[in-house]
Amino acid sequence: MIRVLILLILFGCKTAPDSKKLYKKNMFLEVNGVQAVGVLVAEMGSVFTIKADFKKKINRIKVDTCHRNYENNDIGKDWEYFYKKNVGLEDKGMCKMKITALNDFGVNAWGLIEFKNESDHNLDAVLKCNGTVTNVSGVSICQAKAGLRQSITFKEEAYSDPQDECDKPFTYDDKTYYYDIDHGNCVFLFKAGRKYHRLRTFGYDEVLWR
Repeated sequence: MIRVLILLILFGCKTAPDSKKLYKKNMFLEVNGVQAVGVLVAEMGSVFTIKADFKKKINRIKVDTCHRNYENNDIGKDWEYFYKKNVGLEDKGMCKMKITALNDFGVNAWGLIEFKNESDHNLDAVLKCNGTVTNVSGVSICQAKAGLRQSITFKEEAYSDPQDECDKPFTYDDKTYYYDIDHGNCVFLFKAGRKYHRLRTFGYDEVLWR
């Protein structure tokens, strides 16, 4: 009995997240058939089927956008959510979706979905993020450990308009922009003529193994 209690204590200490830290978003997501881990950009649309799979049973899930808060209990190991944007609120500008899955034993999962809402956000780029190189168009997202350097490159000269609370990206040729990823969420807007590109970044402290 004592050995069992010790194992339970050790297991709890190993998996329980520290509320003072930001952890890498690690949820297995699928949005309208497109799969990703942790973060995902959803294409233009008004209706979405969002699915998630979990290695352990989830007791509670929370969904937050710029407009709504949804919570449900006794989820199990898979989850499906029908999301229809509320016209005039969730289909305009930036309205990300944050998903939080909670387990009584500290086995948690997090997801972040960025939605394309504007037709003029169609500026193409090459995103170098956390060891990957991806062709992106209009809206992109980069998740990496806070402090690591990332970049985004445009085929034509573009000009940046970052948030005041985040460190500004720097460039030598107005095509490739470099940035040391900030802690938490940041948004950078780039413009080339009548085209725009919105880049969201998320800088985490640690990876929480599930």
